[in-house]
Amino acid sequence: MATSPQRPSAQTDAQRRANVVTALTLASIALVFFFGFMVARYLGDGETGMTVLAIIAFIFLGLGIGRHLWQGRK
Repeated sequence: MATSPQRPSAQTDAQRRANVVTALTLASIALVFFFGFMVARYLGDGETGMTVLAIIAFIFLGLGIGRHLWQGRK
């Protein structure tokens, strides 16, 4: 049986950390939108709820892009 080449442990750990960060970011976005829609329904005003969700989406984008740019400087 042929064995597959092994990657260095440091690269595997770094990739695993990056995958976990990506998964947590996507999960947090999903949770914010899920609960945001419920809060918007509870408030009764769809326009206000959608405005709040849009603002939150821009904040997530800003934090994600800013974090990526900040890591690029190091």
